[in-house]
Amino acid sequence: MAQQAVQPAQQLTGHILSAEKHRSHHATTIYSSTGESSNGGGISVQRDTEIQIGNVVYGASQIHNEVQVGKDYPVEIETDNHGAAKKLDVIVGGKKYTYRITGTREAKSN
Repeated sequence: MAQQAVQPAQQLTGHILSAEKHRSHHATTIYSSTGESSNGGGISVQRDTEIQIGNVVYGASQIHNEVQVGKDYPVEIETDNHGAAKKLDVIVGGKKYTYRITGTREAKSN
């Protein structure tokens, strides 16, 4: 089994753009092999954080209460051997809070 090389993290400054929880109600129908169906429902909670570093906005599916929206923090980006960002650590008071990157986009210019 081949292991991917992980590049050392680079320390930068990141600005926390948003941290939001989204709740949605959903209904499900499950069909069994006998042709019977059962209905159910629930509430899904999705957590999203956006962190801007330079002109790139990184999206993650975690929220850490210690990291405040609108503030700048030291961050470290860990990349894979192809240079793609894998995870981002936000450093608050000497403690690291890890975000797994789910997507990136270019920051809007004002």
